[in-house]
Amino acid sequence: MLKHKATAAINIIGLSIGLASFILILMYVQDELSYDRYHQDADRIYRLVCKHDFEGVGEESASAPFPVAPTLIMEYPGLIEQAVRIFNFQAPRSLVHLDDKTFNEKRLFFADSTYFQIFNHQFIYGDPKIALNESYSVVIIKTTAHKYFGQENPMGKTMSLRKPLRPKS
Repeated sequence: MLKHKATAAINIIGLSIGLASFILILMYVQDELSYDRYHQDADRIYRLVCKHDFEGVGEESASAPFPVAPTLIMEYPGLIEQAVRIFNFQAPRSLVHLDDKTFNEKRLFFADSTYFQIFNHQFIYGDPKIALNESYSVVIIKTTAHKYFGQENPMGKTMSLRKPLRPKS
């Protein structure tokens, strides 16, 4: 190495770049394969992706018309046991009103009552078997419950939702 410093430096730099690339690729693949693997039946959960073609320009999206889920269950009863639709009205933020407080939330989604029949989550309050059975029912995560209600039990509380107005152009 002392005799051929330039060659040694090139080899060490090449080896370093190769190892770093291998580690980054390995981490990326591991992350991609780990999505939603904590759910009980993760090997039986699939995501429907639609490919749209607009005059030769293709786009893949998880958005599908609302009737697709019940139609799939009806048309393929031996293949599809359950379906859930998750939707956010493509609004980047929504306003949540609670008493005299307003919260500007950016990760608010609507889901069918079948959500907790497919995905497993631990509940602090309430029962996942009936959590979304009633219209206008809400499930919030622990940090959001703490933000809205402090240490108080959030069950039975009333919140209202309004999409924020978009600025006029």
